[in-house]
Amino acid sequence: NFYEDAELNRTVRRRLGYTKMEIALQIKKTVFEETLATYNRNMHKQCTKDDFLRVLRDNLTCGARLISFSSEERLNTHLLPYRAEMRTVTDMDYPINFSCKHVFKPEKEEGELLGEYWLEIVLPVHRLLGVNFKCFVQGNKNLPVGCLKKLFDPNFSSENDVKIVQETNKMYFSLDFPNKESFDISASLGIGTRADYLFPQ
Repeated sequence: NFYEDAELNRTVRRRLGYTKMEIALQIKKTVFEETLATYNRNMHKQCTKDDFLRVLRDNLTCGARLISFSSEERLNTHLLPYRAEMRTVTDMDYPINFSCKHVFKPEKEEGELLGEYWLEIVLPVHRLLGVNFKCFVQGNKNLPVGCLKKLFDPNFSSENDVKIVQETNKMYFSLDFPNKESFDISASLGIGTRADYLFPQ
């Protein structure tokens, strides 16, 4: 159920499909070592490389925050009849966070790269309006979000909007989509100022 309005819900359900995205975040050896040292210092641990990879596997959650189907700017004349379906998540009776699988894939060749962290995210996409979303990684009490930012930060360009939310131990980040369809979102959402957009299927 996306909306509290049952009739609208029946209509919208037929317009939704799901898209899987795979995102690879590189981990450099030097950055990993710095992050491990920070983690050991902050958590008063003596973790090895393999220990910390297990900490990531067991204590990391990742996914995407659903913001809305399309945006006001995208509603040109022929889409106006679908305005009711464009509501933000604050008006939806639907989960706003979609978690996903994650796995570390070590680099086989010698070099600066330790490996890649792969995120697999499944998002609902409105077949007419598309979807606005923002990806996140989150640690539990055994994995401070500051360590996640240090570990993954080299993947994000200056154009990328990265936002740390200490209360939930989450780091939201935008993707550098080649279509450059990002648009400004309200800072009151607490997830930064930009979001990513997936075109309708």
